[in-house]
Amino acid sequence: PDALLALNLRFVAAAVTAIALAANAAAIGRGDPARGRLLWIAAIAGFGATIGAEAYLHYAVFDAASSLAHAGRRADTALSIAWSAYAAVLLAIGFARGHRMLRLAGLGLLGLVAVKLLLIDLAGAPQAYRVLSFLIVGALMIAVSYAYHRLERRAGPPEA
Repeated sequence: PDALLALNLRFVAAAVTAIALAANAAAIGRGDPARGRLLWIAAIAGFGATIGAEAYLHYAVFDAASSLAHAGRRADTALSIAWSAYAAVLLAIGFARGHRMLRLAGLGLLGLVAVKLLLIDLAGAPQAYRVLSFLIVGALMIAVSYAYHRLERRAGPPEA
C-alpha cells in the first residue's frame, strides 16, 4: 500500500515482461511477419493490462479514512483514466509512425473505456450525472472520430 504508483516491483516485473514480449515480436517478425504481428498484439495488450492493473490496484487500497465503496469507485476511475491515456499514446504513436494497427488498438481501447465508463463507473451515479456523462462521452466520440478520419486521410494509404 505504501508503494508509489508504477515504482514498485509488481509493475516493473509486468512491464519488463511486456517489453520482452515486444522484443521477441520484433525479432520473430523479421522472419515470420504473421507470427510477429500476433506477438505485437500480445505485447500491446500486455502493457495495457499492466498499466490498468497498476492504476486499479494502487487506488483500490482500503484505508480507515474511506469506505470500501469509495475505494472501489476511486479504483474504477483510475483504471478509466489510465486506459484513456494509454489509448491516446497508442493513437499518437500510430499516427506518428504510420502504423494503422496501433491507431486501431487506440480506438478500440477508447471504445472499451467509454463502455466501461457508462456501464460500470456511472452505475451508482444520480440520473442527472448519467445523462450529462452520456452527452459528454457522445460528443467526445464524435470529435475523436472526426479528428481520426481527418488525420488518417493525411497519413496516406494504410500499410499492408
